[in-house]
Amino acid sequence: MKLSKLVLVAIITAGTIYSSAKAADNLEDAFKKGTLSGTLKSFYRDVSVYNAVDKTGFAVGGDLGYVTDTFYGFGAGVTFQTSHTLGLKDNNLAEVDTDVAISQTLLSEAYLSYKCDKTKSLIKVGRQYIDTPLINTNTIRLINDSAEAITLTNTYFADTTIFAGAVDKWYDRSGTETDHENHIYTAYATNSSIKGLGLTGQITTQSDSDTLVYLDVAYTLPITFPLTIGAQYYGTYFDSSANKEDTALYGVMVGTKVAGIGLSAYYNKTDKDNDVNVGYGQGTDWTYNAVEWWTGYWAGTESYQGKVSYDFSQVGIKGLSAFTRYAVYDNSVNPANDAKEWDIDVKYLFAGSLKGLDVRVRYSDTKFDTATANDGHDLRLIVNYKF
Repeated sequence: MKLSKLVLVAIITAGTIYSSAKAADNLEDAFKKGTLSGTLKSFYRDVSVYNAVDKTGFAVGGDLGYVTDTFYGFGAGVTFQTSHTLGLKDNNLAEVDTDVAISQTLLSEAYLSYKCDKTKSLIKVGRQYIDTPLINTNTIRLINDSAEAITLTNTYFADTTIFAGAVDKWYDRSGTETDHENHIYTAYATNSSIKGLGLTGQITTQSDSDTLVYLDVAYTLPITFPLTIGAQYYGTYFDSSANKEDTALYGVMVGTKVAGIGLSAYYNKTDKDNDVNVGYGQGTDWTYNAVEWWTGYWAGTESYQGKVSYDFSQVGIKGLSAFTRYAVYDNSVNPANDAKEWDIDVKYLFAGSLKGLDVRVRYSDTKFDTATANDGHDLRLIVNYKF
């Protein structure tokens, strides 16, 4: 059954409950007591990677969302997103970063929901955002992608979140629709019931396509000196019709934080047989060494990263944080993917009368080992105001 038909069934069910209930005033209150929220955004980018041409893009926009209060457990939500270049495009379109310089308005969320307090469950049916490792909405640009899906989130067990869903369609940040006639099914869970230990796992499956597995474990040792160790696994198990060897990515990390200074190191290795499929949506690459531009999920890649972060509240500047990282990628299958990337990221969260406003500057410098590839940079200035 198409998920759009499931939406219709849910609407009819909710309508039946309402018509049999003598609580019209309560339904009115469900709308009056709903929550309106949004973000005003601006995004500027200057980028030159893979090509010899510098590209720039600028847009302003934001999102506006409304979620009703519940009525007999039922609710609804909608979110609109918009992006506009304000006519600030270069005459030479070859120099325009069309990933940023977009003028469009989208309906990104439109769902019905049902909340059961006894079981601490929330069901959503319709167009919605999803935030899991293997199915994920990207939130770094002005426009986020979204899914048409039916999902269940449950938090009944202490320190545990369980998520399950079926995705019918995907809408990317340009509004382009991908119809998954063979639904993408997923199950996801996180648990932190053991002090210091965090466990995350997810699986997705789709008929005549890949089965994906994600596992992540992080443990903070119970010692005076703060030390966290972690490991992750991405597995891609191809359908027999693909005639491909299954493949996997493995990763380990270690990190500490002292006096506001964070120090961490990461390692990933991918099998030589095939690239790993990291999931569905623009925000699914949660591999340790997925940095601004480069990643380690290509076949035969070994990647290393060192990262230093600092919380400036330690010196009295609350809201200011920054990090820098350096990553190296060695690919035994395709030397064109041998590269090094250095990133700097600075973010400031305002307080007081400007609470909700944040400014972020991101810069990356990428250098390739092969002479045929073009080194490049990526500078981004992001200003958001949440209300």
